[in-house]
Amino acid sequence: MNIVQAIILGIVQGVTEFLPISSSAHLLITRRIFGLPETESFLIFDAILHLATALVITVYFFGDIKKIVKPLFSNTYISEKKRSLRMIGLIVAASIPAIIVGFTLEDYLTESLRGISVIGVTLIVGALLLMLAEKLSHKMRGKKKEQLTWFQAIIVGLFQTLALIPGMSRSGSTLSGGVFMGLSKVEATKFAFLLGLPVLYGVGGIKLLHSFLVPGVGANLVIIGSIAAIVSGYLSMKILMYIVKEKTLTWFVGYRIVLAIVLLFVFML
Repeated sequence: MNIVQAIILGIVQGVTEFLPISSSAHLLITRRIFGLPETESFLIFDAILHLATALVITVYFFGDIKKIVKPLFSNTYISEKKRSLRMIGLIVAASIPAIIVGFTLEDYLTESLRGISVIGVTLIVGALLLMLAEKLSHKMRGKKKEQLTWFQAIIVGLFQTLALIPGMSRSGSTLSGGVFMGLSKVEATKFAFLLGLPVLYGVGGIKLLHSFLVPGVGANLVIIGSIAAIVSGYLSMKILMYIVKEKTLTWFVGYRIVLAIVLLFVFML
């Protein structure tokens, strides 16, 4: 992998991690176009890029994070501290399914289900979830993330585990799960990314430590790719939030279906 390829992979990661179109699918496609092998070192490179996108989430939603955490360290009413603790608890509870499934099945899911045929199918399945979420969002008022029950938060977390299957999309799956549990599209999107922080930082951090033991990708390529992911990711996040607030998720539905058809036609026929 050279510098240009690292930059392009970083841009692909940054854009597709936030838009509900599957970063794993696009990274796999990009690597195949470049003729890069599916070795452990490149999978680690992808995982480290997740740290860059986690940083983007932290910066973009810093106001929301501060609102959750600040009451715990300030002289406020007990009721406000309880609300903050409950919100943190909801995020932790919703993260548990992804942590359990990730530690037990990640190797199988990422290695055994990385075929183009699988990605073609999951792109369409994810598109159907987004389509249903868009329709449901018009039929209900939509509540805030703080109003989720513990059970509903865990269900959203279960939807997040779908992202371990290449082609599903973490943001798309979790956003859809949030809408299914009664959240508005905006609140579901915010909760999806807040929920993704523990997973992204956790997995990325572990892979970063592991990278010191696996030769193959130089530190300069990781740094350059991460910078590309941060810049493109921030712009991608702004685009996503605009579409969620002002437009429709069906934009992504059409793209996923077209991409699935192209992949199955080009790589399978």
